[in-house]
Amino acid sequence: MISIENFYQTEEDAESAITSVYAAAIKYVNIGSSFPDWCIAPSYFILKNAPADDIYWGSGNKGDHVFGIEINEFRPTFGSNSTVIANNYKGTYQVIYACNLLLDHYQFGDNQNINRYLAEALAIRAWMHLHLVTYWGDAPYIDHVLVGSDRPTNTPKAETMKHIMEDLETAAKYLPARNGMDDKDGAVRMTRDAALAFLGKAQLFAGDYSAAKITLK
Repeated sequence: MISIENFYQTEEDAESAITSVYAAAIKYVNIGSSFPDWCIAPSYFILKNAPADDIYWGSGNKGDHVFGIEINEFRPTFGSNSTVIANNYKGTYQVIYACNLLLDHYQFGDNQNINRYLAEALAIRAWMHLHLVTYWGDAPYIDHVLVGSDRPTNTPKAETMKHIMEDLETAAKYLPARNGMDDKDGAVRMTRDAALAFLGKAQLFAGDYSAAKITLK
């Protein structure tokens, strides 16, 4: 076993760290809503879609998939004990933690590969915080690895949005653009185009429509 003090040293270590970021992100979007070991109606999918007025959350009967139906129908029965809510909240911070492990130990510099890994982590962290503010408004903005004694409090939404947009602007400077439809690597990794899309979305949510118009052009 390699200690954390001895691990984040090389380009290969950085590559391993960004791989862990993607693994955490994949787990977040796929984690199930009712069963811990397999995916049934991912919490991410439910919270993104079930509250919409053009979605009818159907199942075999009214007692099936209650975790989705109660959100779809805005029932007063769900709260902080909801697996959908809990999995989304915890999942975002698990991804943020993986991002911060990389961002805390490396800096932008002359190594282009490390620069890309850092930019990917920066953009993914911003994406996670964007989920948090669009779901909950004020939520803790976490830009470093926390220690056991840390007790973060809610960050005002406007402040978090400012950090999100700054991080995405920085990430876009270092990320490559996807090189056409046949660019398979660009299809599964964060790219400049994706970072700018998230930036434009953040600008829309922040009410800066003129900036969003330029970013999303």
